[in-house]
Amino acid sequence: MDSSSQQQQTEREAHINELQAVCNADIESVKQTKEEEEQARRALEKNRKELEELAKRQEEARKAVEKRHEVERKAVQKRHDETAQQLKEATERRKRAEEKREKSGRVWREAIFAPQDKSKKGLDEEVPSSSSSVVPSTKTAYGVEDLLNKKMN
Repeated sequence: MDSSSQQQQTEREAHINELQAVCNADIESVKQTKEEEEQARRALEKNRKELEELAKRQEEARKAVEKRHEVERKAVQKRHDETAQQLKEATERRKRAEEKREKSGRVWREAIFAPQDKSKKGLDEEVPSSSSSVVPSTKTAYGVEDLLNKKMN
């Protein structure tokens, strides 16, 4: 081999070595890129799992809040209903008490101001004309008749 072909051979080998170095660098770059992609994929998967867990916890918390609000709403409604019932009962008791007082007062007035003769009639009774004293009605309540009889005797 002459020197020119030897030089060409050396140049070719140098060129091949350069190409191999570039290829090796590319291969190393691809390997590194694949490793980076795998790390990124693992990180994404981890993040996805964390997000799913957070979403699950958030949903559980939302349901717990809804349940607590429902329990509170029912408790408030129950208190409202109880208060309304108590108010209704108190109103009914007050009305009955007013009616009792009114009736009692009317009975007392009737007993005290009963007419003395037949020409004057009371609300619940008719007094005989021979009677000169006030005679209470047998329809009176609360022992008014007994009280008046004791006073007259």
